[in-house]
Amino acid sequence: SRDGLRTACRLSRLMFLSNPLINRSVTLKSQYVFGQGVSVTTDDEANRVILEKFWKARRNKRTFTSHQKMTLREQDLQVNGNMFVCLVTAPNGEVTIRCIPADEIEEVITNPEDSGEVWFYRRRFKKVLTDSRTGSRTTPEEERFYPDIDHHPTVKEETFAGKVIEWNMPVYHVSIGALPDM
Repeated sequence: SRDGLRTACRLSRLMFLSNPLINRSVTLKSQYVFGQGVSVTTDDEANRVILEKFWKARRNKRTFTSHQKMTLREQDLQVNGNMFVCLVTAPNGEVTIRCIPADEIEEVITNPEDSGEVWFYRRRFKKVLTDSRTGSRTTPEEERFYPDIDHHPTVKEETFAGKVIEWNMPVYHVSIGALPDM
């Protein structure tokens, strides 16, 4: 169940933070994975310019593409077992990487005729709103659907189950430590 998964993730985080042996093994593995950095290249000159701009953009470095963030994302993946990478696409085509916390994903919606074909991720989260005059904060709960990166229907409905579909924010799901049908 989702609650069981959340409990397991909370316990995993607690063990990572409180047990020095677990913390060290996770940290060491992530440092081996990204120890000498990462190179991402393409032979196509036009795509090289786009790739370099994307990779070097401050907004992406702060979230994903800097050495430090890649190392931390690897640790997060090891501890939680899931990473939901959201590719926020602006009208001009620029893409910004954001990660959705795994415990905000409520449900994975699949093709009713093929459970291996993911259509949407249902996300429930609290949006933090700050009143600029008073500084007070409110946290209304939001619920939205995000398409899987490979879901491209011919007709893109604006809503699913009465909730907004964020078509400009496709999600790439990375999962480790599970069996193929999980």
